[in-house]
Amino acid sequence: MRQLVHYYEDFGHFMAWCDENTISNSNKLLFEINYPSDDQQLLKIMLQDITEEFPDATLVGMQSFASFKNHQITDLNCQPIISVMEFESSEVSVLVMDMTQNYTKGHNGEGEANFTEIQKQLQPNTQAIQILSSYNSTQTSTLINKLGQDYAHLKIFGGGATSKSHILQKSFVFHRTHIYEKSMILIFMHGENLDVNLYQAFDWKPISKKKRITKVDNSSILDMDESPALDIYRKYFPNITKESSVFLQVPLYITKGNISYTVHIMDTDAKKQSVITAQPLEEGDIVQLSIGNYNDMMNRTQEIYDFLSKTPTEALWIGACISYEYGFRIPINYYLSNVESDNHLFGHITSQEYFNGTNQPNTFHNQTFVIASITESNQSFLNLQEYKGHNITPFEIANKNLYNIMHKTANELNRLAENLEIRVNQRTKELKELNDDLQRRIDEAVRREKRQNAIITQQAR
Repeated sequence: MRQLVHYYEDFGHFMAWCDENTISNSNKLLFEINYPSDDQQLLKIMLQDITEEFPDATLVGMQSFASFKNHQITDLNCQPIISVMEFESSEVSVLVMDMTQNYTKGHNGEGEANFTEIQKQLQPNTQAIQILSSYNSTQTSTLINKLGQDYAHLKIFGGGATSKSHILQKSFVFHRTHIYEKSMILIFMHGENLDVNLYQAFDWKPISKKKRITKVDNSSILDMDESPALDIYRKYFPNITKESSVFLQVPLYITKGNISYTVHIMDTDAKKQSVITAQPLEEGDIVQLSIGNYNDMMNRTQEIYDFLSKTPTEALWIGACISYEYGFRIPINYYLSNVESDNHLFGHITSQEYFNGTNQPNTFHNQTFVIASITESNQSFLNLQEYKGHNITPFEIANKNLYNIMHKTANELNRLAENLEIRVNQRTKELKELNDDLQRRIDEAVRREKRQNAIITQQAR
């Protein structure tokens, strides 16, 4: 098995590159394209050209806000990037789920996916399912999590498409010559010798006071602590309804049991002062605002080096949440610097990330980073650049220190606010008890006085 990555300019150069690398038509080929543009007309021409030249190959891809190019993450690149995986013995099959057709209504009024077609694709040697999705709706998390539960024995990874316009609902995916909106493309990987391993990271930390959700309507949060939901943002961002990018930078953070995760806000309702979330939350859930922890992100560089150095790998797929575009490109560039060759650096900037694992109750995630390592040989490893912690420049060290101070300060302020709130509540309770006791004594004194007056009046008569 091998993986090669091509920075596409035109079809002529692409075919010359294929000839140079002896890539010829075969059902063992998996072409995946990162398409960082909104121009669907040019995409259709490219897909038609590749399909005609490689009719037996599998051709998939999705729109991506940015690309991994020359060991850097960049949103300035407007040219497609093509990953070519050539398997030796393994096979792939594809299922396109047009969610405008496969999406049905359940008895409870909520959407349910028809997984019958998925079951038909499974084989005894199926090892993994990769998902490329342009179905960025409030129901996506429910569908992906159910898929993860039903097929927990398989490795599941992938992500949601992102457009240049930042409108996540307008992005697209594609298979062969067809382009789809509101669809999911499932790539099934079959093979006795095929092995897929996943690395994932979540480095968003809470920074604000905790608030309890007090009113919801499906995926809309209406009230928090009996106040309009948007108030949690308006305190820090007065023009929040005009600054939607804030939701990518500062998502909601929630902890349930021992699991913490973030919830992306897809839209707002100015009239209701509510927020619409990518994952449904419940009344009683405790949420906070959060931002990326730069210090923790930079510390992942060593972890990723260790993962890649110990995991047999012949191909990589990378999914980095679009939130990393807003202030956290540098950690991603350090992650990429671990890999020596550009031929293994391929992936997408995602609106949502999909991965499962033994300690992961959900398969749908926001604000995460995922690497899928794919191989047919347990003896093949990537060539890596030796990781050296002292290679971090003073600029990155300063950023780490700055974010570290910011998070510590935010935590201290939150603790002070919580302690103050506890003391105020305690004092309020004490004052109420004193007031109740005083009122009780007054009532008793009044009753005694009335009884004595009644006795005196009776005696006088």
